[in-house]
Amino acid sequence: MQRTLKLLAALVAHVLMTSQSANAGLTICNETDVKQSLAIGYKDGADWVSEGWWNVDPGKCTTPVAGDLKSRYYYYRATAVGRDFAGENIVFCTTPNAFTIRGDENCGERGFDTSEFRKIDTG
Repeated sequence: MQRTLKLLAALVAHVLMTSQSANAGLTICNETDVKQSLAIGYKDGADWVSEGWWNVDPGKCTTPVAGDLKSRYYYYRATAVGRDFAGENIVFCTTPNAFTIRGDENCGERGFDTSEFRKIDTG
């Protein structure tokens, strides 16, 4: 099942999702007027994983999770120059550069940043 998430201009607004059964994966679209950098978080077996950054130009989409979605919930963080991101007190480890990090605890002790994410309910 395909899920499309649209990043809204204020990035504090709610997430809009549409379903398209023809394709599988989680597709996130940037409907703002600025380039966004996207990170995602998800459960992989017993581990929490965070990955980033996908650069998404205005009006474009990216598919950070291909194939069938294995979880109901995924998490995202979107950043852009001059824009604030309203997280939901859901934290994952991140770095300023491209990353894949297993585990969501003790980020600072492991040399990572702690960043807030928002929940995506793929229903």
